[in-house]
Amino acid sequence: MADRVVVGDVGGGFMLRVSKPGYNAYSAPPEGLTFHENMRPLVPAITGYVWVPGGTPNGDNITSGQVTVGLGMGFSFPPKVLVRNSANRISVAAHLNMDNGQLTIFNDTPAAVLARYFVFMPF
Repeated sequence: MADRVVVGDVGGGFMLRVSKPGYNAYSAPPEGLTFHENMRPLVPAITGYVWVPGGTPNGDNITSGQVTVGLGMGFSFPPKVLVRNSANRISVAAHLNMDNGQLTIFNDTPAAVLARYFVFMPF
């Protein structure tokens, strides 16, 4: 099992790293790390609000309501995306198409929700 989190003095230098699944935080290349000590801070590059319709009951399940937002740009490197709804419940999920910058937000509750999205990019 890989060491996923490293914090502290490692060989005389400070190390603060969180690796992606399958990578060892001590030896992972930068693309294998979610966070590392030399990374620039994340800056919210794009943010906005959007109403996401409620899902449709389908037997014992709910078919998610969804809305797609054009972010106005594609991405060559995956940005960090955070989506939350106005009730602070985890009822929304998102998928980003990196080629065309389309962010699709899903709602798995029967009521419409106001969602706020943030796209963070290291500059």
